[in-house]
Amino acid sequence: EVSDRRMEGSQLGHLSSIYLQLGQYEQAIDYSQQALAIANEIGDGRGGGWRLNTLGRAYLDLGQYERAIGYHQQALAVARELGDKALEGTALGNLGIAFRNLKEYEQALDYALQAGKIYSEIGDKQEQGANLGNLGLIYANQGWQEEAISHYEQAIQIAQEIGDKPGEGNYFS
Repeated sequence: EVSDRRMEGSQLGHLSSIYLQLGQYEQAIDYSQQALAIANEIGDGRGGGWRLNTLGRAYLDLGQYERAIGYHQQALAVARELGDKALEGTALGNLGIAFRNLKEYEQALDYALQAGKIYSEIGDKQEQGANLGNLGLIYANQGWQEEAISHYEQAIQIAQEIGDKPGEGNYFS
């Protein structure tokens, strides 16, 4: 009603994130695409970067890894252009997951290690713990059990430290 395109894009972005969390990927993709179009229209690079990330995450969860990689690489480029460390870490972490799922472990490891460095820099303990879990999976998938155990233990420690019970439970299941 008030023609606030930035607010409209923001709310569409929030809806896309909620639908992503609910596993309703078609709705998440639809709202993300609408929000991305508005971000591009009004020159909101940061908002557009996060919408690219949400699109990538939806396709990652759908198992469409190559498509996910394309969106996450675009989000990474935006993040680096804007100096948005949180978005950069998220894009790198998701690229690590996508390449792990494609069994391209060298690339997965490279992206996950870059993400871990950024999460440490910005003090994002929750993402740091999740990334350590991803590193554990990458190492386990390569048969490097000692490295996997070390990273899982670090992930559990962080989850306990920040009171992240669901995160902590991920490593006991």
